[in-house]
Amino acid sequence: MNPYATLWWTSALQTAQIGWHAPVVIGQRLLRIAASGPQPGAADQLEWTRLVIEKNEAAFDSAMSFWMAALHGQQQAWQRALRAGRIITPEDFQLDRATARRLGRSLTPVTRRVKSNARRLTRRRHRSG
Repeated sequence: MNPYATLWWTSALQTAQIGWHAPVVIGQRLLRIAASGPQPGAADQLEWTRLVIEKNEAAFDSAMSFWMAALHGQQQAWQRALRAGRIITPEDFQLDRATARRLGRSLTPVTRRVKSNARRLTRRRHRSG
């Protein structure tokens, strides 16, 4: 399979999963904020703190995943040039399947958090209802 198609499909799948689950998470959290009233309890404040912390952690994890995949691509390019015994050329930067998969999976931390939040928040709603 073409490495660019691999990159596109893995990125598209994860983006679709985020797009599917994020509205559920947003809706559940907004309902909880509205239901907490003017004096939110400790559990509500913990949920709001978690909301902010999780966004930052997921963004950092995703950025690190992306940069590690980009570093892997750079290393592959330099290794191709060194094996050929020449200076690096633009052809050495052709995307290989392993790097394409790593780049495509750089959204995995965000996808995993959004999906787990959707499960957790909808499960809580059903128990209390």
